[in-house]
Amino acid sequence: MYQANTILFSSTGRSAVEIKKDNGDGTFATVIFSRLADGGLKFECGEYVTPAKKIAFLLDNDLTNEN
Repeated sequence: MYQANTILFSSTGRSAVEIKKDNGDGTFATVIFSRLADGGLKFECGEYVTPAKKIAFLLDNDLTNEN
């Protein structure tokens, strides 16, 4: 489903998930970023075991809520 060594942006571009490794069991090693005002990416967290379902959620919904 997801390819290692790729960066995927959320539906609005305000967050991103870098797929670091396919663990082969439906989970991935990932790095999650939020986008800064200048367009750069800010590291949020890294996870060795991230289910594909969580990646899809992050890509469909931003990490921060609009108020």
